[in-house]
Amino acid sequence: MIKDKAKELIKRTGLLESLKTIPDREGQECDYSREFQTDRENAHLYEVLSGKARALTTWREMPESKDVIALMTLEEGDAVLYFAGEARMIVPIDGEVSHFVLE
Repeated sequence: MIKDKAKELIKRTGLLESLKTIPDREGQECDYSREFQTDRENAHLYEVLSGKARALTTWREMPESKDVIALMTLEEGDAVLYFAGEARMIVPIDGEVSHFVLE
């Protein structure tokens, strides 16, 4: 899980080549869940368009765990990147969050 300003994070194509496609795409509305989700195939990028949100993760080795091992507060303009296989949860505080699935 990596947090940065959205405009800076999408420049880090050395981390993930598909970050290059973000400026040309429209994100999906964020589907909020109170459960951790894991995608073994794709990375996921969340961008806070307005307001705030919290980004959480748990043990990579135990994706069924409900333990929060990292929590970051995201503000407008921030983004968080979860790599394939990382458990993720986005919790809105207020505002709007956009979601991108990166292959």
